[in-house]
Amino acid sequence: MTRDQVEELAESLGVEFVNLDGLESAIIGFAYHDNEYRLIYSAEKIIKKFMRDGMKGGEAVEWAETNVFQSYFGKTSPVFVQEITDKKGRN
Repeated sequence: MTRDQVEELAESLGVEFVNLDGLESAIIGFAYHDNEYRLIYSAEKIIKKFMRDGMKGGEAVEWAETNVFQSYFGKTSPVFVQEITDKKGRN
């Protein structure tokens, strides 16, 4: 998604999302939980984004775990999903 698409979706739902600047390409959907809408991000896509930006694999994972996945923005904090795949990398 792009920032504009996130804003359009929020407007159509009449809500405000917690959008992590620069990580819009990692958004894979949204959820409704406890009477709040939340954006859903792919953990793998976030890590790959950090690697494209120049971080090494382990560094990107550590940065994401410490500075993104553990962040709390209140009741509308984003959800971070790690997909489960089989041994061949399929969902």
